[in-house]
Amino acid sequence: MQMIPKLLYGAATTLLCAELQAAPLPEHMQVQLLPATGEPVTVAELTLKPLAEGGYEYSLAMNQVIFSDQFLSMRPFKCLDAPQQMLCHLPYPYTKTSHITGDDLRNLEYDLLFIHRKPSDYGIDPWNGVYYQLTLNEDEGKIEGDIRAVDLDILAAPPAAGDAYPITPDDLHETAAETHAFPRLVIQQ
Repeated sequence: MQMIPKLLYGAATTLLCAELQAAPLPEHMQVQLLPATGEPVTVAELTLKPLAEGGYEYSLAMNQVIFSDQFLSMRPFKCLDAPQQMLCHLPYPYTKTSHITGDDLRNLEYDLLFIHRKPSDYGIDPWNGVYYQLTLNEDEGKIEGDIRAVDLDILAAPPAAGDAYPITPDDLHETAAETHAFPRLVIQQ
């Protein structure tokens, strides 16, 4: 019976040490889209404020200078022009928090939703949604995102009460990176 408290103490000590060793993220970070070839494009600045209970409160300021104003399918969009593909930012239209932890980056993922389209397309189709699935790289002090395809029509109606995250892992699909102008995203200092 004495072994159980020792095991629990050991596990708690390991978790505490891991938490203390994890370097805090910088207060200001750049959100960059990475093209298949060429230089990264800084699309936003992320400002982080550490919280006493853990994680961070954040604010995201999109780099308005690099986006063009487009009126597509009867709605205004801010779009990043690339020769083979435009990437249009879709602000999340429902209430959520601006809080992230190393284990839960969904709020930030929802603030970085896009829809891709060809420059020659007439309108915009939420079926062509882009979701960057984020992971924290503590060793390098950055957040990295891999592109996923998602049908953003799911956002046409408000989510059920109490459900701040209507996009589920089943809604995210692998997509061929070479078919996208910006297959990766990185958030770093």
